Amino acid sequence: MRVFLNIKITDNQFSYGNDVPVSPNNTSVLDLDNYSDDLTVSSMLKGLEQSEKAVVLIAVEDDSADVKSLFKIFKYLVFSKQPVKILYSQAHPLITNLLRPCKEKVLPLEDVENAITWLQD
Repeated sequence: MRVFLNIKITDNQFSYGNDVPVSPNNTSVLDLDNYSDDLTVSSMLKGLEQSEKAVVLIAVEDDSADVKSLFKIFKYLVFSKQPVKILYSQAHPLITNLLRPCKEKVLPLEDVENAITWLQD
């Protein structure tokens, strides 16, 4: 299984919409935000753990938003042995610090097409 996880960091708890920039073939597309409850975060984490490859897009709309609910995801991204690409804008200071140990996995948001190609190979 291949996973594309879209994480939105926002100040609006009721921000809905499809923010996935492309529609990857043969890929499970998962959606999460910093207001997601523990059950949802745990389910997304399980999907990542069971994937053979993953791309995680972290879209930051509010650089001061609370991201505590997503710590399990960030921990997985740092320590994962599975192939993972992280698309991130470096816009949230805490997330930037949390991802520093795995900076080789982090790509700029503009590389989304390359990351999708890598995911589908």
